[in-house]
Amino acid sequence: MPKISVVIAAYNNGKFLPEVLESIFNQTENDFEIIVVDDASDDNTQEVMQQYRNKAVYVRLPENSGSAVAWNKAIELSRGEYVVLAAADDSWLPDRLELQAKVLDENPDIGLVYGRCITVDEKGNPLKEDIIHKAQPTGKVFLELFRRDNFMPASTVMFRKTLLAKSGRLDSAFRLCQDYDFYMRLARYTETAFVDKVLVKYRKHAGSVTTGKRHNAFAFQRKAIDKIWNLCKTDIESGLTEELYRKRLVKQSLKEGRYYLRRKEKSLARESLREGFKYSRFNLSLVFQYLRAMKTFERIGKRIRKLSLKLAFLFLIIISLVYLAIKLPEPEYLLPFCIGGLALVILGEIVRIWATGHLEKNKSLTTSGPYGYVKNPMYVGSFIIMLGFNAMAFNPYIHYILAGEVLLFICYYVPVKRKTESPRLVEKFGDAYIDYDKKVPDYIPRRFSAYQGANSDKKWTRAVFSENNELHVGFMVFLGAIVVTLRFWIK
Repeated sequence: MPKISVVIAAYNNGKFLPEVLESIFNQTENDFEIIVVDDASDDNTQEVMQQYRNKAVYVRLPENSGSAVAWNKAIELSRGEYVVLAAADDSWLPDRLELQAKVLDENPDIGLVYGRCITVDEKGNPLKEDIIHKAQPTGKVFLELFRRDNFMPASTVMFRKTLLAKSGRLDSAFRLCQDYDFYMRLARYTETAFVDKVLVKYRKHAGSVTTGKRHNAFAFQRKAIDKIWNLCKTDIESGLTEELYRKRLVKQSLKEGRYYLRRKEKSLARESLREGFKYSRFNLSLVFQYLRAMKTFERIGKRIRKLSLKLAFLFLIIISLVYLAIKLPEPEYLLPFCIGGLALVILGEIVRIWATGHLEKNKSLTTSGPYGYVKNPMYVGSFIIMLGFNAMAFNPYIHYILAGEVLLFICYYVPVKRKTESPRLVEKFGDAYIDYDKKVPDYIPRRFSAYQGANSDKKWTRAVFSENNELHVGFMVFLGAIVVTLRFWIK
């Protein structure tokens, strides 16, 4: 009897099947069986499997019924102690089975183990690493799975077959997100472990089950959330409360709303966000996103953007008039502050110009120029400019103002930026950003040699500088410096 049963649900993946099967045959752990259930494919899947008839069990369903039905059929035929649900278009790293089986062999309390995966395109070229959180949950992860989206890459999971007696098999009513529902039910009854290594290459291509079906996936995610709540609401030991359930649905509504807003589908965004208001009427995030989805809000936003430069000039004029009316110390007393502050303003703007000529927002991970020394050179430049203006506008209360600005920057802005930006960048750039994040400080350089990594050799370009609209900022800084300098000469 084999130790591990690898069960594969296949539907029109004939061209990818040989790759996944060969990656399984090349495993360092060889005590396994393979069961492939063909979900009534109409491509060459049947012909491909004829080549492996002596190496794998092959069953063809009479009609297309979905991956859940195919996997359940394969599980029914399986004989192994451990089970792996595999997709027919992925491929595995050689030590995947060995590493996960070892965890289950050595830890009888653990019934579920997952790992990392890397996303590849149709030709197998890496797209990104799916690492959303640096510290992956382990132990009792049921509530964590419920609170947020499925953080277990589906094809990386191995579980004990004995758990099925409590959790049940996959739900055939789910055409999408069947893994999310299934893994929550498994995690409810066992401890979970994580192998901190890439185990699977997840292939994303035009024929993928989830490609282009995000709207349907949202519906099945809600269905899974409701199902788990109905299963556990009377089970005190599960730890699931009505408050958690309501918060989870609000979070789901926000996720859907933001997705549709990015796609400019505002009617769908409003519909999703209205669902969230059923569970929290005073959630500020829901209110803000709903305002963004309103046509009136969009028109107001466009007008504000058109007026922003005019308003900035008006604001500068008002501040200048007020400032010129303030009585300052004698010029000879102010001179060192004026010269030193002006030098800081120029230095800060140079840092910003240097940074904006390298910064390619949302296109690639920027590690060249000043980004090789600090992760946030734009904010370093802005902070230096702020210090410069404070010095130039010297008054008896300058140290209080400066202390307040520094405290606000360090205690509020820095942690908020890290909390919001880091997960997004990890999700987008994977290991490349994690390595960069570890080696490069946020604001204060630790070394004179620049970070060497992806895109570190890129040069400053006028085109990138222009895209980042730094000319507008530089012009306003220039005007501000002129105003303060003029005030110095007014007696």
